[in-house]
Amino acid sequence: MIVDLHEQRDAALPDVDLCVVGTGPAGMTVVRELAGRGLRIAVLESGRLRPDRHGDALRKVQSVGGGITVKDYSRERVLGGASSTWAGLSSPLDDTELGPRPWLGLEGWPLDRAELEPFWEAAAERYRFARLAAFAPGGFDGLRAEGELQPAWSVLEEKVFLAADDPQHFGKEHRHVFEQAGVDLYLDATLVRLETRPDEGADADDADVRVRRGLVATSDGRRLPIRARIFVLATGGLENARLLLASTDHCPAGLGNEHDLVGRGLMNHPKNYRGILHLARPVREVPYFFGCLHRGFAGYAGLRLPDAELERRGLLNSYVRFEPLFPWSDNRGVESLVLLVKRSKVVFSFWKRRKRGEVVTLRDYSETGDDSDLQNERRTALGWFGLLGNILANAPSVARYVAARLSGQAPLVRRVRLRNFMEMEPRPENRVTLGDERDVLGERVTVVHHDTSERDRRSLLELHEVLAEEFERTGLGRLESDLATATPWPIDLDASHHLGTTAMGRDPARSVTDPDLRLHGVGNVYLAGGSVFPTSGCANPTYTIVALSIRLAQHLASGPLADRAGVQPVAARPAGAAAAADDGRRRVLVVGAGGRVQEDVLPALWALEDRYRVVDVFARSRRPLEVAGRSLETRDARTITQDDLDGADLVYVAVSKGAVPGVLRRLAELDRSATDLLLDTPVLLFKHLGALRHLEGWRRVGVAEDCAWLPWLDTLRLAREDWLGPLRHATFDRSAYRYHGFALLKTLFDGATVRSARRRRVEGGQRLELTLSGGRQGVIVEPRDYARGSFELVGEGGVVTDGDAPEAGAGADAPRSWGAVPAVGGEAPPAGGTRVERLEFVRDAEGGVTGFRIGAHETALDLREQALLGPVPAGARVTAATDALKRVGLLRLLQGLHEGREAWPLEEGLDDMLVDWSLERAGRYLATPLTSLRTRSGRAVLSRALGAVVRT
Repeated sequence: MIVDLHEQRDAALPDVDLCVVGTGPAGMTVVRELAGRGLRIAVLESGRLRPDRHGDALRKVQSVGGGITVKDYSRERVLGGASSTWAGLSSPLDDTELGPRPWLGLEGWPLDRAELEPFWEAAAERYRFARLAAFAPGGFDGLRAEGELQPAWSVLEEKVFLAADDPQHFGKEHRHVFEQAGVDLYLDATLVRLETRPDEGADADDADVRVRRGLVATSDGRRLPIRARIFVLATGGLENARLLLASTDHCPAGLGNEHDLVGRGLMNHPKNYRGILHLARPVREVPYFFGCLHRGFAGYAGLRLPDAELERRGLLNSYVRFEPLFPWSDNRGVESLVLLVKRSKVVFSFWKRRKRGEVVTLRDYSETGDDSDLQNERRTALGWFGLLGNILANAPSVARYVAARLSGQAPLVRRVRLRNFMEMEPRPENRVTLGDERDVLGERVTVVHHDTSERDRRSLLELHEVLAEEFERTGLGRLESDLATATPWPIDLDASHHLGTTAMGRDPARSVTDPDLRLHGVGNVYLAGGSVFPTSGCANPTYTIVALSIRLAQHLASGPLADRAGVQPVAARPAGAAAAADDGRRRVLVVGAGGRVQEDVLPALWALEDRYRVVDVFARSRRPLEVAGRSLETRDARTITQDDLDGADLVYVAVSKGAVPGVLRRLAELDRSATDLLLDTPVLLFKHLGALRHLEGWRRVGVAEDCAWLPWLDTLRLAREDWLGPLRHATFDRSAYRYHGFALLKTLFDGATVRSARRRRVEGGQRLELTLSGGRQGVIVEPRDYARGSFELVGEGGVVTDGDAPEAGAGADAPRSWGAVPAVGGEAPPAGGTRVERLEFVRDAEGGVTGFRIGAHETALDLREQALLGPVPAGARVTAATDALKRVGLLRLLQGLHEGREAWPLEEGLDDMLVDWSLERAGRYLATPLTSLRTRSGRAVLSRALGAVVRT
């Protein structure tokens, strides 16, 4: 569930097992790794789904003392954090950066390379980083032979950097995790401090220091407490330190700061241009050194000194990369054009499809997405027109760039400039402190003291000296560099890599966190992200940040949260299962291995082993899963073959919303005429309607809308046949999730269609009002909260509710429970009679749920449905068990499929999605023949119109 505290003013923060602060790569990875394990997780994000003024104001930091100035957009307050602006570039750390370096007085990391490698590999498998092999000999360096430069270095060493195409946006890619039960995201929720003082009336004899609660501030001035067994701070290298320094009730200097180490040792990778290589022989194509796009990654090789040479010279590990100088280099018109093309999915996707399989050499540094001010500044509509103005003002250079890019022929490169990246030593004087100025929340502003040392600078200067010698020795050319005499020091740009302010180590007197990333001296606070780096190295840090976050999640699940972090049910391919089915069972390929698959899809299929056989489970990457005591090895979805499809009767696709087009596109390359397709809701996102063409060619296509098969619908049918009569109005007060609610309303109203809908804001959330065919009306009040929600169904003969209701048969004077939710038009729903009955569970002697009751009418669950439902707390409303009941609904849907009945129709699933999208974007929906996705003509018009703008 996603709760925006800016809109839902009466929302409170729950008591949870785990509170993760921050939704950048570190925080989202921890959440993704622990979701689906039975934990109650709250995630706090200071920003909202999109940047806003309040979030931007909180990015402010004071840079003092000269040196490196921290950029605003290196501290994004928005879902996804820094990943919303980064270019995706990463590389693993070098051996010298991890180990002790006595020549620098550095102890190194408390983890060696062997300990980190499995987690780097896991980051590659699950979060789209390049595999370690791509950085090693025989990987990306295979492109070296395709270039016109083949220098044989004597002293230098090459280091590879790679970025996924497209760069990972952790907020967008993993937002679906908040649809899982027990995982809630709170927006506009800025953690301002952690409090260790026990609550009034609590035991105060705990010898261990533990954080009792966090204090969260919202943009409208509210202060909300949140309590958790474990807190994970994942707010970046500056903010992690600021939070600890601001939490002073246990230690006046800050939480965990007994040794005055919090905030100290700040590191970065200062960068900038300096030095020109005048080539002895002009060249055109050097993809390995100049940078290129190849096999789903953008990358290049930089140059550094080998470990042994760094030790001999007593240096840090800096590096440089080559950037060819073209006639259009540094042209704002060209950079504006590149930015517009990359933001236009139709143009950029079309171009990449044409270049698929080729080695595409970069023609301008802006193509890499490096964080220039032009690319990252906030823009209004007028600002986007300003980019067009840049293009027109620089038309000759833009035209020359476009001609070179489209023709594939670049002009000869005679000069190459060096882009320098420095490693910084972790000096105590480089630090984060709190200033006297206050931010918009009334909290002290972060102050950064941040400059390079003599050793930092000497390390790059000596690298330049070696470069000059090597260029001359190899005949490559002549290096022109004034780095040794430049004043002030020119390599001073913030790389947005804020590292080391809460460094890990084994000795509490020399480090802030232990090797498991727990804050020394505090039993329940952990830190994730670059702040825990003991040394910075020269590599972009996100690959390692994600690897450490996976390791942290593993530690929490097996240690501090082990009593709650049980593995949730998930199905696997039975050992030795044959592809052919000769026993009457339908063979199923499942695509997806997330929470929906683990908690619902595969458990339902597993419960129907007499009717279905799960042949394989495909995921984004190959990885092992432990499922209800059985082992499962998922397969890489990119490797699905015709043989796989020929061995299946049904393909069930249950991946994140944004991943559906890619899966459909891959499957559309195969013959699927003898196979059925079942898609999870919401089928497609509106922007992906162009992918409808990939649904052609299947034997049948259906939607797994489990709400249309909820088991209590049988009980309701009996009541309708007896006394309730046809339903006229339905209200779901915090008890339905958008498109699932639309499907449920259609089911309750006997297949009615949505004619119109509108969205209105109400206190604490919003209210969706729908008019369906036949004059039936429905209301859905958000946010969804199954623990507190309820529903009321009004028929001609009375009302059925799972909320508060009078005793059955209480008579005409009995009060009705309309709650605070009026019907469409503002009036209370008209009851056709005075009878009000409660939908409730039927239980056995041990308290297990065996069925449902409405007045005198009861229906039963069979034994496997009872097992799949699991325990339901005594006194719980039916709504409170909705997640488990949907799992039973899915089982019933699958049973029907096996017996020849249809799933939820594709056109209805698309219609539900369109209503949802229209309400979200415009606040209203009106069905017409040309806009409804329920009709073939409507689908054709909308998908083709959209396909002209956004291609999948």
